[in-house]
Amino acid sequence: MAVLWAAAVTTLHDNFKGSGSSENAGWYLLAVSLLITILELVWIINKSRCCRPERCCWQCWQVILWFDDWKKGVLFLLLTIPLFLDGMRVLMGIISAFLMIICGCLYIVKTFRHTTSFKSSTVSEMRYIRTYSPSIRIVTHEISTQTDDLKYYAQSDDY
Repeated sequence: MAVLWAAAVTTLHDNFKGSGSSENAGWYLLAVSLLITILELVWIINKSRCCRPERCCWQCWQVILWFDDWKKGVLFLLLTIPLFLDGMRVLMGIISAFLMIICGCLYIVKTFRHTTSFKSSTVSEMRYIRTYSPSIRIVTHEISTQTDDLKYYAQSDDY
């Protein structure tokens, strides 16, 4: 992310000074930097649990979470293609593209690490299961089972 942001700022700065070779490369790098920053910070935001299932943003957040592992790797690889074209070829863009290719490949490898287990043949995964704790109520009164009916006991032979 840092290299992408540096490449975008440097390319845009060179374009504004008039020594840049491509106008579109800086803006493209800026857009890609913003997109990749959002996708990379998803795991931090997800740990904070700002979107809970009860809230309305939960569906949008599920779409963002859908872009993980191999999908994110393929997206990174596709975003590098314009940086290698003749009209957008700048040195910082090519360096950023190679780093994005490495990150994309690592995300694809990460997918295989999650789907196969080297210790056993079963796939182990953690799932979030919503549990409800039972409500515990303390009874503060007693139920009396004694009767005050002495006539009943007086008529009885056992008394």
